[in-house]
Amino acid sequence: RTLEEIDILQAIIVPFPDPSTQYFVTGFDGFPAFGFRAGANIKHPYRLFLPDKFYREFSIHVALKPDQSDLMFLFAVVNPLENLIQLGISIGADGGGNTNISLYYTDVEKHMSSQVVASFLVPEFTGKWTR
Repeated sequence: RTLEEIDILQAIIVPFPDPSTQYFVTGFDGFPAFGFRAGANIKHPYRLFLPDKFYREFSIHVALKPDQSDLMFLFAVVNPLENLIQLGISIGADGGGNTNISLYYTDVEKHMSSQVVASFLVPEFTGKWTR
């Protein structure tokens, strides 16, 4: 069995098509990172970055520093009609000092609505780099 790494950050076009919603920030250890504001919308056919049939076992590594605690998607791979999340991660405050992180993974052959397959609470981390 071989491991394959997929970097969905390749979907980000530099120079940014809309610098008002996409920009550079200083990330972990002083390295550059991407910043996004409300309204950022990066769209490409998923087949450019993901296999036709997704892996049965996978992991996702994310490093982020949200500047607000509102509900947001870090990324979402949607179907062609853009009404079903096939793969994605959302974060948002739970109202009690924690952040809710949800993983969406929807088998479109079995489900007609987006499926949250894992959801967990972590201490709130707005304004802090977190992995």
